[in-house]
Amino acid sequence: MAATAVAGALIAAFTSSAAPTGTGWIDLLERALAVALVAVAASRARRWSLVFGSVLVTAGAPWPLLLGGLGALGGTVFLVETRVRSRVLGSLVGVAVALVSLGLEVPGPVGMETLLALTATVPILVSGYRRSTSPARSVVKRVALVVVCAAGLAVLLTGIAAVLSVADVSDAVAATEEAVDVATAGEGGESAALFASAGESFRAADSAVGSWWASGTRLIPLLGANLAAVQRSVSAGVDLTSAGEELVSGAEFSEVQLEGGGVDLVALEALQPRVTAAGEALASARSTLDGAESAWLVGPLADRLATVQDRLAETSDNADNAVVAVDGLPAVLGADAPRRYLFLFGNPAESRDMGGHIGNWAELVADGGRIELVEVGGPLDLASPELSETFLDTLPASFATMDPARNPQNLGATPDLPVAMDAAAQLLEQRTSRPVDGVVYADVGAFAAMLGLVGPVEVPGLPGFELDEDNAVEFLTRDQYILFDSPDASGDALEEVISTVFDRLTSTKLAGPDALGATFAPLVEAGRFQFMTYHDEDVEMLEHFSLDGAVPTPEGHDVLGVFNRNAGPSKIDSYLERDVASLIRWDPDSGAVASTVWVA
Repeated sequence: MAATAVAGALIAAFTSSAAPTGTGWIDLLERALAVALVAVAASRARRWSLVFGSVLVTAGAPWPLLLGGLGALGGTVFLVETRVRSRVLGSLVGVAVALVSLGLEVPGPVGMETLLALTATVPILVSGYRRSTSPARSVVKRVALVVVCAAGLAVLLTGIAAVLSVADVSDAVAATEEAVDVATAGEGGESAALFASAGESFRAADSAVGSWWASGTRLIPLLGANLAAVQRSVSAGVDLTSAGEELVSGAEFSEVQLEGGGVDLVALEALQPRVTAAGEALASARSTLDGAESAWLVGPLADRLATVQDRLAETSDNADNAVVAVDGLPAVLGADAPRRYLFLFGNPAESRDMGGHIGNWAELVADGGRIELVEVGGPLDLASPELSETFLDTLPASFATMDPARNPQNLGATPDLPVAMDAAAQLLEQRTSRPVDGVVYADVGAFAAMLGLVGPVEVPGLPGFELDEDNAVEFLTRDQYILFDSPDASGDALEEVISTVFDRLTSTKLAGPDALGATFAPLVEAGRFQFMTYHDEDVEMLEHFSLDGAVPTPEGHDVLGVFNRNAGPSKIDSYLERDVASLIRWDPDSGAVASTVWVA
């Protein structure tokens, strides 16, 4: 019998994932103790209690624990039918019931599994106690009295700690959320003060709820899991606010920007260790909070923990973005050597695979953090018919047949930006002898976003008319073809508008990263703003932000794309509406996958 109890205890300790207290080593010991107690009690308990417990755990047991429940049920049936009184077999049944109880899965509110487990095992414990010897019952009574008194004292002390810390935790959470919002807006000084205030509140709360005298409840199932969640949340808050304060102290976004435009690469590179440290601290805090998850948490605390985890995940993602950006931007902005970029402006008034025909282009050079506009032109300014044969041999057939060398407005006739980049770079170099480091594709929506950053721009040839973020899309896709007398007139006017926009973009301080992200993230997601370079060191950053514009080629999987392309210069495709829907069917028996796509 003793061997059975010990074996059951070891199995429970090292195979079960039940975490009633939320602390690994305590849970291990308590699982082992619980199974051993049930095993000892079952060796003396009446058979009806074994039958009752076996039926209950079998009803709520998932596979493969169901086998243990059926084994316990079979053992009790044998005891009942044969009327055999075997303490060893009773102990084995008790071990099976206890082990299955630790892994029950029952639909319903939090605590249903615990309630069912107690309902199955308590009758066995009570029956075993009643059938024990008088000396044994006396020992159990004394131990139970000590445990109850100790638990009561622990709960009382934890309650006092909770009362002392609740205001501090509330203040800390509010200050942290405000600090994160202010930091993402680029206001480092104010954010640092808020992080410092939040840190003081978290540390005050930690001194109470995280103290040794308030931690006795960690030994109590259910209460221990909830206290562990609170303590880990407060501890994560201390780490988070400390890292946040270190990161943003003196890190105003405006200080990274140079007067007259551009980025101070020295200041940007100085941020790298602090941004990296903050990212690591956030990752550690997320890991700490993830460790606080437990099926034993009460509903309100579980909901609050989930909310904090969601906010921390968002903040951690922002920190990851910052780490990647601070690491990759210096090279892109010409820290090591000047970079030359070609902007291609797409216009869906004529549909092309990437979004629209190329109506204009701009050449920029980034050197030491400053960006200079070199030239703005129309598509035919890039035309190099002598490259047509080369393109036929080197470009994908569907792209080469649009003859982008002769008609550069067709540079958007591929959905793959790296392919378009190769063609565009060759055209600019053929025309100017200037090599290109990368290409940016921006459609009318992205250009409207740029206008939102620099303000309205007067359109030459249209007295009193200003182009702004609200009317840009309508004007570029439709109105320009009505208001100007000729394509040349509208093209010349737009070249001046583009020059003005880039002159302002490269000579003024921009909005903070939060505002820039909110503006351009939807455009990037929709493929309306893309950026790719020839430099391998840029790939991680561009892919991280989904800027690279490359058509995915997942190994072993299919890729379906539906594109609109109109080679005719009608300028009416902005009126086009197209719906695409797909239905994928999977046969679980054969594994076959069939898909149907509707294009209307």
